[in-house]
Amino acid sequence: VGQVVEEFWPDKGDYSRSSLNTSVSNLRKILKDTVPEGEDALQRHGMTLSLHPKMKVWSDEKLVNAALRDAADHWERGEMERATSSYARVVRLYEGPYLEGSYLDWALVRRSYFENNVVIALSRLMEQRFASHRYRESHEYAMSLLRIQPDDTRSHEVAMLSLLGLDQHQSALDHYEKYSRELLNEYGSEPSMELVRVYQMARYGFRQVSGLNAF
Repeated sequence: VGQVVEEFWPDKGDYSRSSLNTSVSNLRKILKDTVPEGEDALQRHGMTLSLHPKMKVWSDEKLVNAALRDAADHWERGEMERATSSYARVVRLYEGPYLEGSYLDWALVRRSYFENNVVIALSRLMEQRFASHRYRESHEYAMSLLRIQPDDTRSHEVAMLSLLGLDQHQSALDHYEKYSRELLNEYGSEPSMELVRVYQMARYGFRQVSGLNAF
């Protein structure tokens, strides 16, 4: 209980305990029709509260975990189409960091777990779509990866090569120049040689996008 109070109402003194009690009371009212008559939807165990064991609970976390298990199983068996289909489901379900505003240890662990697995899903989807010459999709997955890992060289490379595959050379140049400015301003460094190579390809109008290892 103390952890909940500190997490949601830090530095509020007596007001925090009152807010917790009000919230618990409101939850009991909202959930009263979900459990057998006369039983409490929120059950107290010492200093903790839990939902009634007969209550049917749904969460998108369960769907994400199921999709991750399915994707991993198909990937290990070499069933790439089924694996990427499940990875795509993971990406669709993921809407952002798990409990982003919470810094409790267990929330940080879950946040890291989901983010790491979403990165794996996006990486495999990006590589598979690129290898299949589905450049619009590989570009979209690369950009999604860069929102999570802004300095991932591989994702920048695939994003630019995908734009070349779509004959969008100026967009590839713009991508490189924007990232170059960010690197210079934030770290005082320059893009890797892999990105310089793709930049030169874009400058001279090459559409050749082979040479990038998939998976």
